[in-house]
Amino acid sequence: MKVVLTVLAGLMLAISIGIIMTRSSTEKAVQVPAAGLSENTPAPEMTVTRTTRKEISQPIQASSVVESVAAPVEAQKHEAPSPGTMAVGQAVETLLNASSSFQQKQSAWARLRESGKLDEAIKSLEDRAAKDPQAPEVPATLGQAYLQKAGSIQDVREQGILGMKADQTFDLALNLDSENWEARFWKATAMSYWPVQLGKGKEVIENLVELVKQQEVRPPQPQYAQVYALLGEQYQKQGYADYATEAWKRGMTLFPNDETLSNKLAAAK
Repeated sequence: MKVVLTVLAGLMLAISIGIIMTRSSTEKAVQVPAAGLSENTPAPEMTVTRTTRKEISQPIQASSVVESVAAPVEAQKHEAPSPGTMAVGQAVETLLNASSSFQQKQSAWARLRESGKLDEAIKSLEDRAAKDPQAPEVPATLGQAYLQKAGSIQDVREQGILGMKADQTFDLALNLDSENWEARFWKATAMSYWPVQLGKGKEVIENLVELVKQQEVRPPQPQYAQVYALLGEQYQKQGYADYATEAWKRGMTLFPNDETLSNKLAAAK
């Protein structure tokens, strides 16, 4: 995860340069400001319903993304796939499988990066997107692949293009399924690194608040803690220290062993 965030930090700087260049609650509700923040206007509030820990168990048009997808190359019928091709296929299946854990998916991305197979994975996912444009998990994963690729190259302009493609592809996934956690999380995470002058803070907070609402009616997953950490960071950036602390406290209530949340709360005291 640290590698991915480091990649995103550099990537979003590249994007800015590229743009210039070319349900029943038993606890008190948490009041978190929706986006639309300004120096002179009080933050509007959005209520996120809290549940008890017992209850907490776990846009863009499709054509504009698909048009850039290369036509699938038909495999030779009598030629056995190479070990490298098989490895890419296995990694892609892991990434698309809803049963794969967050950590398993991050490990799959690491294998693709280290083996230099990101281009093959992107091609495989683009082919799938063309064949099955109604499957939200495909663009959700393809958007991540674009971010991974952007972090593996040095061309600033190309990084910016890939970053924008990733954002658009996440939107496509969310248009198909507004509750796709991965698409919304990675979209928000990536945008959180965009330069302040691009004005994405409002949208980042809105996406994170929506994730909190979705998470708290699902079985808990370790990666959900990252949403509270990031939400607090965004409030802090906007000058809402109290809201930041509240978000981190809420996260600690649900994920008491999360080191990131613990450290943020300690630093806020």
